[in-house]
Amino acid sequence: MKNLNVERFILTILEFAIADEKASQEKYKWLALNAARKEIREMFLRLYQEEREHEKKMMSLFNSMKKNMKVKKASAERMRGRGKG
Repeated sequence: MKNLNVERFILTILEFAIADEKASQEKYKWLALNAARKEIREMFLRLYQEEREHEKKMMSLFNSMKKNMKVKKASAERMRGRGKG
């Protein structure tokens, strides 16, 4: 179960990182919408898109780890004779 605790900790960190990516997206979106010059607006839109890609990658990792944790937990429970299967 020690590995599950480490993985839970990593999931928590990823949750914070995903929230930070979303906050950055909102910031860059606002800056783009309020930029007076086209080149500045385009720069902030590129940064916004990069943050969206970061969020997608982190969400994919988060979901993969969470799924893997469920499999490990079920396997450990079966080995202890408490799970079904």
